[in-house]
Amino acid sequence: MFDQLNERERMLVMATGALLGVLLLFFLGLSIYRMRQKIAEEVVAARNDLTAMINIRSDMRSLPSGSEIPEMNDFLSRVSTLIKKHNLDARNIREGRESNRRDQEETLTAELQFSGIPLNNVISFLHDVEYGNQIPAGRVKELTFRKPFPNREIYDIRLVLMVKRPLDTVKPGGE
Repeated sequence: MFDQLNERERMLVMATGALLGVLLLFFLGLSIYRMRQKIAEEVVAARNDLTAMINIRSDMRSLPSGSEIPEMNDFLSRVSTLIKKHNLDARNIREGRESNRRDQEETLTAELQFSGIPLNNVISFLHDVEYGNQIPAGRVKELTFRKPFPNREIYDIRLVLMVKRPLDTVKPGGE
């Protein structure tokens, strides 16, 4: 059939076929380009979502637990129980209480001092305080340690635990 066409018609058919081929390649390239752009945008969005999820997770961890925020006696009792659970012996436990009227909260603190204890016991103790929810809303405020003997794996540790709680409001007819 192609042989029956004259030279001018053959050239026209070949030019049309070449133009269709070029258009096909152009639209195929355009389609690939658009898919690549869409994938790049999705990658950026996924990275932003991941960053947002990490921020939300850290915000959620900083929130107090849903359980009751302890009073000072309950706080010290839970600290003592946790100390015994981890086979620690506190040389000194000092309690403290600070009120912040502007923020309407008070901070309960317990300063603990340990002498000559293995570091792994303290790490498991700290894990239970921060992540194990053994002390509701409890956080580590300060941690200092020193190694008194260079050839032994025991440490002297000073640790301050804290719980922030809302200030108790005075009830009508009360004090």
